[in-house]
Amino acid sequence: MAAVSYHISNLLEKMTSIDKDYRFMAANDLMAELQKDSIKLDDDSERKVVRMILKLLEDKNGEVQNLAVKCLGPLVNKVKEFHIHNIVDSLCDHMLSDREQLRDMSSLALKTVINELPTNATNLVSTICKRVTDRLSEAIVKQVDVGVQLEALDILCDLLSRFGSLLLPYHPSVVSAVLPQLTSSRLAVRKRSIVALSLLVVSCSPATFNRLMEHLHTHLSESVGSIAKCSPQQASVVRTYIQCVAAIARQAGHRFGKELVVVMPELTVYVGAEDDELREHCICAFESFVLRCPQDVTPHVPQVRHLVTPHVPQVRHLVTPHIPQVRPLVTPHFPQVRPLVTPHVPQVRHLVTPHVPQVRHLVTPHIPQVRPLVTPHVPQVRPLVTPHVPQILEICLKLLTHDPNYNYDDYSEEDNGTMDLDEDEEEEEDDEYSDDDDMSWKVRRASAKCIEAIVSTRHEMLLQFYTTVSPQLIARFKEREENVKVDIFNAYTALLRQSRPSMARTGPGLTKTPAVIPSVTVPSPDAAMEQEEETVALLKKQVPLLVRALHRQLREKSSKTRQGCFALLTELILALPAALTNHIPALLPGLHFSLSDKSSSSNMKITALSFVHTLLQQHPGEVFQPHVAELLPPLIACAATEPFYKITAEALLVLQCVVRVVRPIGEPSSFDFTPYTLQLYQCTLARLKAADLDQEVKERAIACMGQIISHLGDHLQDELASCLPIFLERLKNEITRLTTVKALTTIASSPLRIDLRPILADALPVLSGFLRKNQRALKLSTLLLLDTLVQNYSQSLTTAMLSQVVMELPNLISESDLHVTQLTLSLLCTVTRQNTACLAPLSSHLLPSLLHLVRSPLLQGGCLRSLQDLFECLVRARIPGLSYQELLAHLLAPLHQAQQQTIHKQSYQCEYLTYLSHDQCEHLTYLSRYQCEHLTYLSRYQCEHLTYLSRYQCEHLTYLSRYQCEHLTYLSHDQCEHLTYPSHDQCMAACVASLALTERSEAINVVQRFLADISSPHTSPTLQAFSLLAIGEIGKHVDLSGLPDVLPAVLAALSSNCEEVKSSAAYSLGHLSCGNLTTFLPFVLHEIQNNPKRQYLLLHSLKEMISLQSQSVEGVKVLQGFVSHIWAQLFRHTECQEEGTRNVVAECLGKLTLIKPKELLPSLQQSLHSDSAMMRTTAVTAVKFTISDQPSSMDAHLRPCIGEFLSCIQDPDLNVRRVALVALNSAAHNKPSLVRDLLSQTLPQLYDQTKIKKELIHEVEMGPFKHPVDDGLDIRKAAFECMYTLLETCLDRLDIYVFLEHVESGLRDHYDIKMLTYLMLTRLAHLCPQAVLQKLERLVEPLRSTVTSKVKAHSVKQEYEKQDELKRSAMRAVAALLTIPDADKNLQLSEFVAHIRATPELETLYDSIQKDSGSGNSGAHEALMDLS
Repeated sequence: MAAVSYHISNLLEKMTSIDKDYRFMAANDLMAELQKDSIKLDDDSERKVVRMILKLLEDKNGEVQNLAVKCLGPLVNKVKEFHIHNIVDSLCDHMLSDREQLRDMSSLALKTVINELPTNATNLVSTICKRVTDRLSEAIVKQVDVGVQLEALDILCDLLSRFGSLLLPYHPSVVSAVLPQLTSSRLAVRKRSIVALSLLVVSCSPATFNRLMEHLHTHLSESVGSIAKCSPQQASVVRTYIQCVAAIARQAGHRFGKELVVVMPELTVYVGAEDDELREHCICAFESFVLRCPQDVTPHVPQVRHLVTPHVPQVRHLVTPHIPQVRPLVTPHFPQVRPLVTPHVPQVRHLVTPHVPQVRHLVTPHIPQVRPLVTPHVPQVRPLVTPHVPQILEICLKLLTHDPNYNYDDYSEEDNGTMDLDEDEEEEEDDEYSDDDDMSWKVRRASAKCIEAIVSTRHEMLLQFYTTVSPQLIARFKEREENVKVDIFNAYTALLRQSRPSMARTGPGLTKTPAVIPSVTVPSPDAAMEQEEETVALLKKQVPLLVRALHRQLREKSSKTRQGCFALLTELILALPAALTNHIPALLPGLHFSLSDKSSSSNMKITALSFVHTLLQQHPGEVFQPHVAELLPPLIACAATEPFYKITAEALLVLQCVVRVVRPIGEPSSFDFTPYTLQLYQCTLARLKAADLDQEVKERAIACMGQIISHLGDHLQDELASCLPIFLERLKNEITRLTTVKALTTIASSPLRIDLRPILADALPVLSGFLRKNQRALKLSTLLLLDTLVQNYSQSLTTAMLSQVVMELPNLISESDLHVTQLTLSLLCTVTRQNTACLAPLSSHLLPSLLHLVRSPLLQGGCLRSLQDLFECLVRARIPGLSYQELLAHLLAPLHQAQQQTIHKQSYQCEYLTYLSHDQCEHLTYLSRYQCEHLTYLSRYQCEHLTYLSRYQCEHLTYLSRYQCEHLTYLSHDQCEHLTYPSHDQCMAACVASLALTERSEAINVVQRFLADISSPHTSPTLQAFSLLAIGEIGKHVDLSGLPDVLPAVLAALSSNCEEVKSSAAYSLGHLSCGNLTTFLPFVLHEIQNNPKRQYLLLHSLKEMISLQSQSVEGVKVLQGFVSHIWAQLFRHTECQEEGTRNVVAECLGKLTLIKPKELLPSLQQSLHSDSAMMRTTAVTAVKFTISDQPSSMDAHLRPCIGEFLSCIQDPDLNVRRVALVALNSAAHNKPSLVRDLLSQTLPQLYDQTKIKKELIHEVEMGPFKHPVDDGLDIRKAAFECMYTLLETCLDRLDIYVFLEHVESGLRDHYDIKMLTYLMLTRLAHLCPQAVLQKLERLVEPLRSTVTSKVKAHSVKQEYEKQDELKRSAMRAVAALLTIPDADKNLQLSEFVAHIRATPELETLYDSIQKDSGSGNSGAHEALMDLS
């Protein structure tokens, strides 16, 4: 401390030197010291430093003054509060000084201090703000010096931007000081005043906001009728008021919406005035209204009238007594008013306006009596009483053509694809009409931007846009002003972008723009599908007109115009693939010009090349073949001679597509590609050889050459000798090796069978080395390349060459990465088939890895199938040590060893029981108890965001620990059927079956061996269960009906005391049936009918059999002959009392319906009219199993009747309602097109199920205690599940404001529902930020209630854990809300966050959540649920 004080004292002494250089260096050293985190000043040093820095602000040297200002930044974080007060007071005094330089420096210093004030020091900031605000307001009001006013307003804007909510007590004085400045004669003062007021309204109180808006309304209404007669100064003030209104709407649209009822009529009048600047400001205001007040620009006249009408008599009663006093004021003007009313409303208004104050004076006293009658309905009345969006659109379309100084009648369209006008003459003609005083271009540009805003936010008007807006925008592509033209292109691009999701809604993965607020109205369900088709048809019709309009623009000299054209055309292709099929000749001249013109900028060429790439990808290759000769030269020039690496890289990417066009592999083509082969090769070779290129160009050159050799290599035989060694060099380069591996894979997989022998011997050792690298992508690509090489070039690969590769493979077989393992197993299969000799020395190393994998709980899917294939290949290869008997013995050894000890099922099934892959449950959703019957533990690595599952959700569900899962969301049946993968036993059984099937003669012996194990009384249940599973896996492929002991053994196992054995027996019987349906299926149906005790297990067998048979076309054909018998048997059990049995029956019915939908679906429909609630439940559940996420012929049959099944949401039985909601969720998730057009009827029913219904809540006595039971909880949970799914897949069909109202109610509901609504709120904050911002005040309160709640004393540990998880989820929602622009300016939210920061426990929790979200992947918040 002493050393620091001494050093600081030396610096302060130097600052008093008369030498400016000493002062400068000392100030610079002081700034460096203050910027150190470790420095601490004592009281005396603080006082001296502050005094000296303030003194240096008055220094005669400007550089010293600047350093003093910079020192203030770190200084305010190092000194005590009272020193900061002194600094601020001194700076405020200096800012009002007569010395201009000192005033400027003080203003700059004050801004620095304000920007450096710590946001968490609330008391300090409040005190500083009070001191500064009072002085600033005083400076603004005095108007002594315009410079002082401007600086004061600037500083005030900084204060309001950073600490607006802390200035709340001073807002009225700020408004009083700033409002008069809107009429200042200085434009700069008015602009800064507008900015200050717009920042203030974000956090001001309702009273201050109303005062401000009343002031603006009053002055705008006063000038409505006389705008044409206003002086320039008055007109300028009116423009300022309109700019202020637009700025307030932009900053606080969520508060401004209610004011539109008054503001819109006034602006509609002003926009008709003959003043281009005024028009521009009005249109900019319209744009702000459209973007920031989306709910309030929606017409709801009938609803408003319905709500207001009942109160008219009461309002009339209060107002009527004053009519005699009002009438004398108005009556004298009736004769003048009456003739003008209809056509001249604006002129009428100015006659009445002078008497408004008197009328207001008479009515105001009764407002308190009127307000209670109207206030309850304000939220519903608030939407506008006039259709403002169509009105704004009409105005903008009209003013888009407002160009009084130019005659477009002489605009010459090109004829037959050529231009008639010389470009120089055209430029001269444009210059002839240029006028420096012409402001009309601003009006047109504002109109184009406003149209873009409307198009981007009003998806429900898409059809109208294509009929009215699209033709007019295309007609305005001839706009003479470049900036306006670009904005017109942007507006049309926005229209095409809106069309993309509309035209491609085939699944849940829709393209959404988070910044765009979804439609707040739902199109008619009858017209929705027709609207989509009409939209596509209209766009197709307008494509020729669009291309003609752009043809000339593509030859313009302006790069900006041509870039806009290419961006628009790219969006057109993405919205309507193959749209330009017949228009390629019209586009080529423009493309050639943009790519070949020396004056074209780099961005211009990159944009053009990007367009060509999209064009080639989205159109058939044969479309371009006639034009290759014209298209190829500029592309080759860009790839070969362009110095800028980005252009070269983009050109090489396009050339890859060109190669596929000139010679498509695997498709018949008569196009002569030989003239272009050498051009493509030489161009790419030049880039491939160069070593001093950018990384991106190197990679693109390698990939492009790979495509060229793959498609044209048979015509380049002489060139390969010089090219392939380059690939080998790039393969050994760490930077380019991955790209080279991929390129070689492309070449090796070519049907041309390119001769790779020159490099194979050198490449294989390098590739084997890659298998030891930690780079996973390189490892995967290398395995794929090696597999391709072994398959296609086995004759060129010797045993010695392959041995190096094969020795690396056992180490890659691991349960930690199943993708790598699967590719490794596939490669081993290929090697076994092509070169068995190289595997012989490997058996001792390979077998342990395979056996370990077999016992892994993670083994599943493709990896399991690859392992089965490998076992089959090994047996057929007759490798010593890997024969059939030896492999079988190794597989069964662990089971027989387990006979000596009692091993729980979990100990070898899997460490955490059933694992789920990361892809399927990264963001799992809630499971209902009916979706999975035997759900077991999920590991913490399988699902990152899981939460507790309640014990009511599944029959045998165990609680998940908080470490295993943090945010569980709902999971549909189709995402993971029963949420279980094949168990360890099933995987081993499948592998044993694969071995047995390689030796069909031995298969029966193996089955006999397993039957003996089942029958032996000394066999453990574990071995019995495995034996049953193995018999089933073998019986699926081999007819075992000839073995008399099979059926008795399986039936006896169904009666076992062990649940594991019974389940395995049911599984086995289902698989056995597939081997001989004629024998086994009638037996199973007979047993179902006659053995009620085994009915549940037998139905599971039937379900397994139906599922297996449905997986292949041949299986379906065989099963069709038995469908009627199975259906009849199942229908006898649809009203079974046991819920589990009914669910299995429903699944079987659903799967059978997929086989014969035309015959069986009407039967399910008929069941909906049954008097039995259980029958209706089964029918609706069965329909759920008919919905899949893949295109199906079932969709055409299901679409007309799905509405009838979903109408069961209103069924009187609770269980029927619940399963109908589950079916809706499944449809919305997997096939949203089925329900999109029904949402207008279904959504009100869905929302009704989210409400807490008191009649469903009753009390249950538990000893001396009474416990409330809510029978409607499961229904509400299912309803909120549907809401989340709809939010993801049908966002554009939701009224997001109504949706938010029900989310708000869910925030106050049960624990499980709260957890889900927090996730919904997080998602909404990203998708619809402006809508959430408007409802923020009402959303914060329930979040605050959750976060601040405490668990009752003496509660169990689980309650504390649940409360902790609830707080975590609520805080995640708060963190998401804070990401919304301007949300931190909201008073309630900022106070809530301040409370969290002030509570140590909550602050720690909140910081940990922010840290987790920051360290996690950036896309987690964009996909909180499974979007696959």
